[in-house]
Amino acid sequence: MAIKPKDAEMDPGEKCVFLLKKCVKVLESYEPRKTTVDAFMEDCAYLKDKKIGEQELKFIHQVFYGCCRYQKFLKMFVTSFMYKCPATALRAEQTLYIVIAYLLFFRLEELTVPQFREFLSCGYGTPPALLALMQYSLSVEELEKWVKVEWCKIYDVDYIEQDVIGKLQSFKDQLKSVVDEVEYKATGTIKAADGTFMEKAEKKRTAGLLSNGLLLPECCSS
Repeated sequence: MAIKPKDAEMDPGEKCVFLLKKCVKVLESYEPRKTTVDAFMEDCAYLKDKKIGEQELKFIHQVFYGCCRYQKFLKMFVTSFMYKCPATALRAEQTLYIVIAYLLFFRLEELTVPQFREFLSCGYGTPPALLALMQYSLSVEELEKWVKVEWCKIYDVDYIEQDVIGKLQSFKDQLKSVVDEVEYKATGTIKAADGTFMEKAEKKRTAGLLSNGLLLPECCSS
């Protein structure tokens, strides 16, 4: 049985914003030279919030530990993204990009594309930057040009090509509607396959799903 969020007054978008902001605050306040990840999570002030239920806490924990585990990978990715897209990427949103990249590259299968859409479309983050981030993430050519070489200095080449880039590419078709939605928010139009632009009514977001591996709250359910 799914555990209901403690704050039943939050609508789906607000719950997703709440969780992303908590993840960002926790990551930004962590000082590895002063404490361990476990000790930090025990005492973290941002987790002493009555709105955080059991599943919300589980989600924040998993994102924090995951971002710490893949810190070098994510830092290289976000640094390269900001270097490539200086006009749209915002320095103030760097940690948000790290969280989104972690969910996209490492937890998308468990999170599911509909749930990922909820987080990406909740209103937290600048649409032009999120659009550029998604386009960059899904472009094999751009990743190979800007960051793959650096990744392969630390990680096995086969792992990067198959388990990271290749795995995300397997979701590319499913993610197209997600990118279209962000593109509409960022530009008011959607680029068609033939290169022309068309206006499109914003899609109604689907209800979020509880995943098996990543224990998410019903943050995106009404």
